[in-house]
Amino acid sequence: MSAASEEELQFLQELPIVIRDSMDVISNLLVVLLCFVLRKSALIKDEHLPGIAAMTFKVCLPALVLTVLWSANLRAELFQAIGWSALVSAAWILLVTLLVQLPIFPMAERGFMAMATSGVGIAYVIPVVLGSEKFSPDDVGFAAMFDVGGNMLVGICYYGVMNSIYASANPTALKDTKDEEAPATPPAGTIAMVSELPVRTTSEPPTAHRSEATEVTSTSRELLRRCQELSIRLFTNPLICALFGGVMLNLCQVPLYPVPVQALRALSGAFPPLLYAFLGATLKFKLGRKSYGMVGRALFFRLCLCLSMFSLIKYVLPLEA
Repeated sequence: MSAASEEELQFLQELPIVIRDSMDVISNLLVVLLCFVLRKSALIKDEHLPGIAAMTFKVCLPALVLTVLWSANLRAELFQAIGWSALVSAAWILLVTLLVQLPIFPMAERGFMAMATSGVGIAYVIPVVLGSEKFSPDDVGFAAMFDVGGNMLVGICYYGVMNSIYASANPTALKDTKDEEAPATPPAGTIAMVSELPVRTTSEPPTAHRSEATEVTSTSRELLRRCQELSIRLFTNPLICALFGGVMLNLCQVPLYPVPVQALRALSGAFPPLLYAFLGATLKFKLGRKSYGMVGRALFFRLCLCLSMFSLIKYVLPLEA
């Protein structure tokens, strides 16, 4: 056996131990509590949170994804999981979209419900699979490819759409816009309405309507611009780059060299503690009864969706055990 193969075997045997130690429930709760106390005592400040978030989600999580996909045994059959995952995630999203329109969910809660109940994150799936003795490296590869089809190809686009629909306006920006565009007092002999739009007086000539061809061209340009922005965000996302990079390294059979392996292993093991540290630093307990009720409804809603998708995967999709 070559040195690279021995190193790869040793890495696959040691990585679950690293992740399992980091995913210990008691230690993670202590990390959450410690960081919450540090935030309350002002040792962790607001300006520290962007750095913690960047290290967690832009460095350690991509390192974990890259390591898993690079070292996993990706057979050709595993790539079928992308299609099945996209199907399951599309069904999940369609069900969420329909259910959040029910009268039991107020309009103010629909965006929160749609976002909180639709995410199925690779950040939580991979460590759990790695930390369980019931799964093998092949199962890790399947879990990664299954998450590629759902969370990456469907979830990101869905989150973008929901953010555009339910995003709340910035009151400060609206106030500044009104102050700049609307005069403080309308001139005498004019009629003005209180609106978010600029005030129009009767002395101004009405604007001409644009032709249909101009409107179609403007709509096409806007659609093209949004598609370009989405493409740039996708291909500059560290997690997406790590995902495709890990797959390409695996398919090209690049050996796991000792130096990058040790660095990736350290970053992968640091992801769970950093995740819980970020959670503790941003945790707030000043919530009213209404907020707890909304969170409880979201958890119950998500539980029902999980049971539905579990039934779909177990009894409908032709996936071998």
